[in-house]
Amino acid sequence: MVYYTQLKELERVRIYEGHKQGLSQRQIAESIGRDKSTVSRELRRNSDRIGYLYPRDAQKKTDERKARHGSKIERNMDLKNYVIDKLKIGWSPEVIAGRWKKERPDEGICAEVIYQFIYKPKYKKLELWKLLDKRKKKRGLVRKNRSKQTIQYRVSIDKRPEEINARQEFGHFEGDLFFNRGSQSANVLTTVERVSRLVSLVKQDSKQSDTTIKSLKKSIGSYATSCTFDNGKEFAEHYTLGIPTYFCDAYSPWQKGSVENAIKLIR
Repeated sequence: MVYYTQLKELERVRIYEGHKQGLSQRQIAESIGRDKSTVSRELRRNSDRIGYLYPRDAQKKTDERKARHGSKIERNMDLKNYVIDKLKIGWSPEVIAGRWKKERPDEGICAEVIYQFIYKPKYKKLELWKLLDKRKKKRGLVRKNRSKQTIQYRVSIDKRPEEINARQEFGHFEGDLFFNRGSQSANVLTTVERVSRLVSLVKQDSKQSDTTIKSLKKSIGSYATSCTFDNGKEFAEHYTLGIPTYFCDAYSPWQKGSVENAIKLIR
């Protein structure tokens, strides 16, 4: 039997990227190994009047909803004691969840809820993570099923010079698009200069790469010395800009945090 687990932030990143690329809910669901209804519910619950929220905002909104009610473990003292006792004798969260479900069929719980309980800041002093097999103090995101490279002449953000990373000189930009709710064509091209935080907005009726690059040339072409993008196909013709360009890792939009935060404020 397959049990439902809450979406993780990485999955929300992939939903955001797929939604931005105009993929159907079914296509997005298949890409993350989820049911279409899960994607539909996520888009419905974590969207504003403009569209689906940035992954971090969607995750924060979900966490706030959960916090109002507390986790299933926190609401059930018997379950809380059961989880802690079994962890102390070496049981994994998966085994604990399975045994609890067998003993109390009407009070099922999944392993992910137990992991979230273990790593919750308020229970940090208990150091429950030390009772796990891998004994990791912090949970890490596992990145897998990355899409194949489709952008020609792409240069990874890992190779971006340190003077750009350190915001030491003017002229280095970050760029992205954001879309109006209900449309996957009309958009606003947003660029942010990393030192001055100068913001440029260009309304576009298309997300085609040639349209986007032309808009970039008109908006920042005269004073941009580099630009950083995500892996959207709208930036596929980046090499025609005539300046160094860099691309974030797959599903890592936070690596261009200046433009991400600017879009958040604009929304």
